Amino acid sequence: MSAVRPSVRSGGSLHAGAALSVVAVRQPTPLAATRNNRSRMNIVLAITHQTGRKLAEVGFLLILFAGIWLAAAQIALFKLAAARTIIAGIALAIAGVLLIIATHWGGFG
Repeated sequence: MSAVRPSVRSGGSLHAGAALSVVAVRQPTPLAATRNNRSRMNIVLAITHQTGRKLAEVGFLLILFAGIWLAAAQIALFKLAAARTIIAGIALAIAGVLLIIATHWGGFG
């Protein structure tokens, strides 16, 4: 099984479209696994170091956004405090997922 590597220009930088690649790799399967004409495929996800840094930056910006929204939810003059708290919680959850992806697969940290 081999993954597709992004192509490199003469200057040493990656093409813009090569930052994130999804490749489907078909594995040979035994006869019992191919019943009902179903084939098994593994999806390989490749993220460059630069894309990992950008994902981490977006994650940190979402944390900043969530912090501001949580502070705004506590101010009595603004309405919809519960909705602001929910939106801030969702932003924190998305930021956490992006930071996990950036750390694990993107080479960040």
